This record gives sequence, C-alpha cells and structure tokens, in this order.
Amino acid sequence: MNAEVVTVEKLAAAKRIPADVLRSFGLADVSEGVRFDYRTAGGLPARPRLRTAMRGADGSHWVSPSSLPIAVYTPPASVRPIVDPGSLIIVEGESDCWAAWLHGVAAIGIPGADHSDKLELRHLESVNSVYLLREPAPAGGPTYKEGVETYLRNIQHRLNEIGYKGNVSELTMPDGLYDLSELHQDDPERFPERLARAKEAARPL
Repeated sequence: MNAEVVTVEKLAAAKRIPADVLRSFGLADVSEGVRFDYRTAGGLPARPRLRTAMRGADGSHWVSPSSLPIAVYTPPASVRPIVDPGSLIIVEGESDCWAAWLHGVAAIGIPGADHSDKLELRHLESVNSVYLLREPAPAGGPTYKEGVETYLRNIQHRLNEIGYKGNVSELTMPDGLYDLSELHQDDPERFPERLARAKEAARPL
C-alpha cells in the first residue's frame, strides 16, 4: 500500500485506539483503504462501507454493487456494554462507536444522516434511555446536508414510529469537543467520567 492509502494502522494512530482493537470491531485493510463490516439488527451481514480518507466526510462510501442491505452500524457480538448498560448513545457514523465500544459504552451509528429509517426497535432491546449525540456541525456540510436539527428531528420521529417508549435526551460534548471520538482522543483516561457528566447534563427531549 502506498503512503496515501488509509490503513487500519493509520486510523488507529489518529483515533488513539489500538489497531488490533479496531480489527476486532470488523475493520480490515483493502486495496482502496479500510473496509468496515456492518450487520443487520439480527446479526446477519449487511452492506460494508469503505473509508478512503482519514475523515469519513472526506472519503467514505458503500461497497457497490451489493445485494446486502444498508444497516445501522452495530458492535460485533464480542463487544458487551459494561458502563450504564441500560442506556444507548446514537451517533452518526463509525468512529464515535469505536471510542464508545473501547470504553464499554453502548453506541450505534446511523449510517449517514439521511438513513434514520434504518433504525429498528430491535436495536433498542433492554435500553431504557437513549442519548442522541448533537455534533456542532454547520448546515450544508458533507455530513449534515440538511442540518443537525433536521437529523435529530428525523431520529426522534423514527423512535416514535418504531414505538420506542424509553427516555430520549440530547447529548453534547464538553469543553468544545466535537464528538465521542474527540472526547476519547483528548484524554482517553478521563473519557468515562467526562461522558458520565455529559449524560447528567443531557437535555431531555
């Protein structure tokens, strides 16, 4: 692989997560960059995604052609939440999930801001509280083309549509940080306590 190709090792260094941990989450080096494994809510293979740039917004796309369905990004069976297991953080994309899973925090990733309809009630089994991560992203950007407000509203609508009855809150990161990935990168050892404080300050929806 040439120096321009994204690799698991490069992502590991950037995200401050061991490469072998990322591989255990289903990441693999391929000729175009890094492939991410996705699974359905029932655990079956879903359409994989390719990362061709260090930031997903700069280069990320679904493997095509593929007959597999697009699905929410969920942890492999080996990852078990041990921190506040009755709650779940819903994020956009993959890298926030890696940071959460590394620390034993339950999280799933909406596969692009326009795919809230992929969220299923099966993703929320045994979950009493859901936190929707609000990223301070401008409208019209590559991640939230219709704005963060529209994305969050669509997730709330989908939760109602599928009949979720638990608590829903809006989660923001402390100290001007962007997302869970940045929270981990900023200080891995303090990630659990800072996230716990952010949850305490979360705004009920």
